[in-house]
Amino acid sequence: DRLTALTRIIDCTSDFYGIIFVETKALAADLPQQMAKRGYKVDTLHGDMSQVLRDRVIAKFKNKEINMLIATDVAARG
Repeated sequence: DRLTALTRIIDCTSDFYGIIFVETKALAADLPQQMAKRGYKVDTLHGDMSQVLRDRVIAKFKNKEINMLIATDVAARG
């Protein structure tokens, strides 16, 4: 189970702060919801988001309001 493996890695790393890339925007939408249910501060970034919304998410990540960003590679290039 990828979610279990991912949360184990995150839990073993003190003060985890990073970007987790996923293959599809469906995963980019679903994974943050599952992670948030487990108590993680996480948000998503994918190609179907407006630029204004992307900027807000990036600002939250830069200000460390969230410590994980789940993103597709398309969003990462933009």
